[in-house]
Amino acid sequence: MVGTSIVAALVGFVLPWLVYRIGQDPAAASNPIVTTIKDVSGLLTYFGIAAVLVAELGV
Repeated sequence: MVGTSIVAALVGFVLPWLVYRIGQDPAAASNPIVTTIKDVSGLLTYFGIAAVLVAELGV
């Protein structure tokens, strides 16, 4: 959960800033992208931990 929160905070700051820098509306452009990146990073984190645990258990 900590990793997902860190990714969400970083992406939630950097992505709107980048969109603003290219001259677009940061609020409209970033919300779906931030949510998608946050969800994908959370799933990868949880699946990564599960893969390590399964490998350690020898299942």
